[in-house]
Amino acid sequence: MNVVAYEESFGEVSFPEGFEITLKGLPIEEQALHYRTTCYSKYSKTGWSERVYEGSAAMLHKDRDVTALIVKDGIVVGIMIRNDYGREVPLLCEESVCTYYSCDNNGAGYKERIDYTWLICIPEDFDKTKNN
Repeated sequence: MNVVAYEESFGEVSFPEGFEITLKGLPIEEQALHYRTTCYSKYSKTGWSERVYEGSAAMLHKDRDVTALIVKDGIVVGIMIRNDYGREVPLLCEESVCTYYSCDNNGAGYKERIDYTWLICIPEDFDKTKNN
């Protein structure tokens, strides 16, 4: 996967408490395994170390909208992702970006759909908690 150097214009990096320690000393490829993209809002409302696999969460290399990892001082801090306009934008950890927008007026009123993709931090045993 491509790597992009962090720029201040991407925003402020804010790791959940204790998460950065899990990344230090790991190769970039292994650090990326501690992140997932998801549209599932429940993940955004829990502490990173308490998350278990429910709903849908994609490994970064399997999400077709993820174009690169953002790295600052040897630590993966986010990703570059295609937004709802198809533009490549930064997405830092524990934040979201609009990746789909649709608004339709069928004569009976507007139907609107907005999807946000979150970049979530996950614990090491996240994939072992799959509910299949």
